[in-house]
Amino acid sequence: GFVELAAASTYSVRLLDGELVQAELAPGVEASLIQDVLQRRAMVLVSPTQDSLLILGALQTRMTPGVNAEGDLEVRARRVNVQADEEVRLRSGQSELQLEQRGRMRLNGERLYMRVHANVRVYSAKVELP
Repeated sequence: GFVELAAASTYSVRLLDGELVQAELAPGVEASLIQDVLQRRAMVLVSPTQDSLLILGALQTRMTPGVNAEGDLEVRARRVNVQADEEVRLRSGQSELQLEQRGRMRLNGERLYMRVHANVRVYSAKVELP
């Protein structure tokens, strides 16, 4: 079914036949998972017990990104957002892009090539070129 409402430790779940039931989390299932399920409108697996219904977890209904047999990871999306509290680093060989929380950005590598079909604008209080 699908979780429709989360309140304290009880959850309203709409079963596939349309019935609305109350369920609790099974031991080991994190409440944060239900928040994610609500946001993504993902399906959950519910199991009856003697006293109540338990949410056992979320069902995976589509492929998630993963490394393939060749060692490649491919992600296709309309938009990709990556956030980190302190730092993001992208590395390949001797090249590195580093984004720091304080606003500092570094691009390190042996050579830099830019192909731009329009203008390149640099807005800075100071530009240093060796």
